[in-house]
Amino acid sequence: MGTLTDVGTIDGKNILIGDQTLNFYQSMRLCAQIGGELLTIENEEQSDLVTTYLNNNGLDSLIWVGGWRLGEDGTTVDYFYWLSTGVEIDTGYTNWVSGQPDNVADNACLALWYDFAWGNFPCSSVYYPMCEVALSSDCTT
Repeated sequence: MGTLTDVGTIDGKNILIGDQTLNFYQSMRLCAQIGGELLTIENEEQSDLVTTYLNNNGLDSLIWVGGWRLGEDGTTVDYFYWLSTGVEIDTGYTNWVSGQPDNVADNACLALWYDFAWGNFPCSSVYYPMCEVALSSDCTT
């Protein structure tokens, strides 16, 4: 499933980006294979680190991160959660693109979008994965 490149280290986690596009579920698997998970963006500093890396390396593609919508039906936004913590996304730092999250039933997975702000998309879409690995974990790329 390709290789991972180091983005940087912040708040006790190493952030890595994949070099091949995958769907959301394949991206989760890739991150798990290195002892990590899809990235949880908990604050503006983490967002800035990621954005700076992506801008400096000319990456303007969509990037999977670890947010997922859990809801009772497919017609409402319901709630987005970080997979790594189970915390509802809107209770902390957010960086949604204007109009996001939307009410499209299949758009249940979170990706970095315009100017690397957040949007929700079908989990079957293929984008680059961004993983986090706790610094206490064995990180092999």
